[in-house]
Amino acid sequence: MTNIDEREIEKVFLKLNRLKTAVIDSSSIIYLHKSGFLCHVAAAVELYTIPQVIDETGMEHLSARVVDPPDLPGKTSTDRRLFAAAVSMKKAMISEDRAILLKCDAEGVEYYNAYNMLVMLRLRALIDDTQFFRYEEKL
Repeated sequence: MTNIDEREIEKVFLKLNRLKTAVIDSSSIIYLHKSGFLCHVAAAVELYTIPQVIDETGMEHLSARVVDPPDLPGKTSTDRRLFAAAVSMKKAMISEDRAILLKCDAEGVEYYNAYNMLVMLRLRALIDDTQFFRYEEKL
């Protein structure tokens, strides 16, 4: 059994509470949308993404700023382009993709997933306990 360091948990909660902007990928957009709280996250955090993510999700009306990723070789994957955008903009990443999250960890980029966004909403009292548990069940 792993001991959970309460100081580390408090650090994460403080970061979530201060999160103002983030770059979001397709998987998180889909998870948040299907779970029903994408609109809450978009109202709480200024979201950024790249055109390829909009193409993948089909969410042209997403409440996110669409930015062009830095110039990369032509066949560069959407994930690499998105990561490069987060790094160049110095923004946190929201992703469910393990490879992206590992890369963020290795490169020192702040990162979160859909569940973290749900916790952030509750921490900020933007949703109540009933909503939290309903969204958590859907997630």
